[in-house]
Amino acid sequence: LFGTVLEAVYDRLSECENDNQGYAALILRDDVGHDMYPTSFRERKFMFDYVWPRVTLEIRADNRVRKFHKVMTGGKDLEHWDFAIQSKRGRRLRKSTGGSSDTTCVGEAKGDAKSQPVKREP
Repeated sequence: LFGTVLEAVYDRLSECENDNQGYAALILRDDVGHDMYPTSFRERKFMFDYVWPRVTLEIRADNRVRKFHKVMTGGKDLEHWDFAIQSKRGRRLRKSTGGSSDTTCVGEAKGDAKSQPVKREP
């Protein structure tokens, strides 16, 4: 279960396109939990209580992930994670399926991805 959750977190971080705003760790936890267990509160609670702390330790130790805190509206201080640009590109290339992603992050509306393919001169 740990590996599955960790892969889901890395997938979400690699698909996040919102100008380095990152993904709030608690929101990411909730999104992954609800995707994996949409109807089972007991399974989600197990993941939140026992698996997520290990995932958090793994992400905090990963140098490819930028970690920072942001104060949200209402004064709540949340830890945010953001994949380095090269790590995002590399993961997308390894995981590409030819389809488009519908993943959004904190501060990004669905369909507002601003990334454009880079055109390089030969």
